[in-house]
Amino acid sequence: MTIFSRYLIRNVFIGFAAAAGLLIPMFTTFTLINELEDVTPGGYRWQQALLVTVMTLPRSLVDLGPFIALLGGIVGLGQLSKSLELTAIRSAGMSIFRIALVMLAAGLLMNLSLGALDEWAASPLQQRALQMKNNALAQSNSNDVTVNPLWARRGNEFVTVKTVDENDQPHGIEIFRYQANRALESYIYADSASTAADGNWLLHNVMQKSWQGRKETINRQDSLLWRSLFAVP
Repeated sequence: MTIFSRYLIRNVFIGFAAAAGLLIPMFTTFTLINELEDVTPGGYRWQQALLVTVMTLPRSLVDLGPFIALLGGIVGLGQLSKSLELTAIRSAGMSIFRIALVMLAAGLLMNLSLGALDEWAASPLQQRALQMKNNALAQSNSNDVTVNPLWARRGNEFVTVKTVDENDQPHGIEIFRYQANRALESYIYADSASTAADGNWLLHNVMQKSWQGRKETINRQDSLLWRSLFAVP
């Protein structure tokens, strides 16, 4: 490889670095913004979102490789043309065809480097980042006390279920029973329940409150059988 060829490759790789320095921070900022939208109080924290963004940087570099190569080649050759160095190289006897071959060699070197980066760094780090995020989001869903996706009513009795686990068993059950004048008659909260095909739920870790006039009575039980409002009649 001649001195001119090494000089061209060096300048093209400087162009690659300049293009990467322009594109990577911009797309990393977009990635961080998207990750911060998934942040939740009890699970996926902003520190984890920042770590996921950093761990997916190699993947961003691999995905942006074609654009970096295009912009880098333009920047590298454009700078040489602007300073008339490219003209001097051609005057020294280096043909356009040889310059094109040098650019092709630079592109192959970059592709090989990105392929190695993808195999040994980008893919493993991306998998670990996604696993960490999914675990945090799952923890967030199990700890979220503000979501009540299921509601039902039967007469003056209302029930809400906060969440359902992977086995379709309800968690965070609240049962409200009202008097005819809409005054609250009783309230039941259960941490979880085991459902049966006949429509009965066995509530676990139950707290019952009832009111008679201004007197409040609290009763706690390990379990309580309850006829579900979600049962099909």
